[in-house]
Amino acid sequence: MRVVVLVFVSLSFLVGCSSSKNAKVKLAEEDFISQVVHDKLNDEPVEKIYNKKYDFVIVISKIERGFGFPAATTFAIIDLAKKRVVYVESVHDGKVSWIDNDRVLIKRVPEVRSKIEEENKKAMKTELNIREL
Repeated sequence: MRVVVLVFVSLSFLVGCSSSKNAKVKLAEEDFISQVVHDKLNDEPVEKIYNKKYDFVIVISKIERGFGFPAATTFAIIDLAKKRVVYVESVHDGKVSWIDNDRVLIKRVPEVRSKIEEENKKAMKTELNIREL
């Protein structure tokens, strides 16, 4: 009976320690994201979109520029494991999303349109493999 109680207490201690470690890691990540928002996105309100493994995050700031003007979308892709910004860009009237765990899709309206429709479609979408940045 004493062995069972000892094992239970030991497991409870280990679980408690690991959860506090996860909380510290999460807090450090949030601090780093806040610093990136301050430095790269001018402290604008942001939306965060994590990949499936939660090792990268896209931080998006969208600024409405008034009637008749497209919204300005500025975003940063952050490697949370290495604590570094891997990509920053601004697009007018654009959207950013995850395709899968390693690839990001950037959609934008081209500023200058071509008469060739295929060129317009190509200019509107960009795929990034974040593992190669």
